Amino acid sequence: MLLVSLPVALVLGCLMSWAVFRLQMQRMSFHDQIHRGMRAGEFHMEYQPIQGIGSDRCEGIEALMRWERPGVGAISPEVFIAAAEAEGAIVPLTRHALRLIERDLPLMGLPPGFHLSVNVAAEHLLRADFPADIEAFAQQVAPNAPHLVLELTERSLVENSGIVQQHIRTLRAAGLSVAIDDFGAGYCSLSYLQQFPVDYLKIDKVFIDAITDADQDSPILELILALASRLGLSVVAEGVSAQTQLDYLRQRGVGYVQGFLVSPPLRAAEFAHWYRVKGHRPLA
Repeated sequence: MLLVSLPVALVLGCLMSWAVFRLQMQRMSFHDQIHRGMRAGEFHMEYQPIQGIGSDRCEGIEALMRWERPGVGAISPEVFIAAAEAEGAIVPLTRHALRLIERDLPLMGLPPGFHLSVNVAAEHLLRADFPADIEAFAQQVAPNAPHLVLELTERSLVENSGIVQQHIRTLRAAGLSVAIDDFGAGYCSLSYLQQFPVDYLKIDKVFIDAITDADQDSPILELILALASRLGLSVVAEGVSAQTQLDYLRQRGVGYVQGFLVSPPLRAAEFAHWYRVKGHRPLA
């Protein structure tokens, strides 16, 4: 029996070693592919409109990065962003995104003060040069006069909160706004809402997906909305895809909605056309 088990153990050991080797090679390859993709122009930005419920017009956009690989097709943002974070490439990738936004903005015809939301990775937020990166970006886009909103995850607030507070205060003093993205889906940051000077809560779509009737009871969502109101924070509901969801949110005083009911993410030229045709129309 021992003689039979030994070869099996050796085979399993070899297979595990090979699997670990392949995983390491894939991770190294992904890191290299991201950098090559940036150099080759494979990344681009798309912009998803954010509609004001009270104003019945598009009041902002969220900039979203996309990766189209020749011969492969679209790589999911969840995949390449997670890979970039794991492999230490998220800061160069974010800086590349900012350059792409700078290139796109003149094509979009945005009015002065139009909100432009940019996602910030936790690793970038904690760097000493983060405020300088954002201030340089703000100067580059100043001729187009957008109002910049930095979207942070709840995890960003939990880690090294002293540094984060300092950076947020510096940038808000420079006129930028701050939003907590995907609120309620990750780290519990209720205690941090009083500590950090933020302006917006973006409610994660998992809460919006659960809305099936405009009059239904949604205790957790209603608690979040009440908390935001008490703290003087504006609310953006993400992932709104149905009229019922919009009716529910309107009845409860939510300020802004984002999702396919408004529009899918669009390339810069596509957004410019959409904004001219639909940007000032009420949803329903």
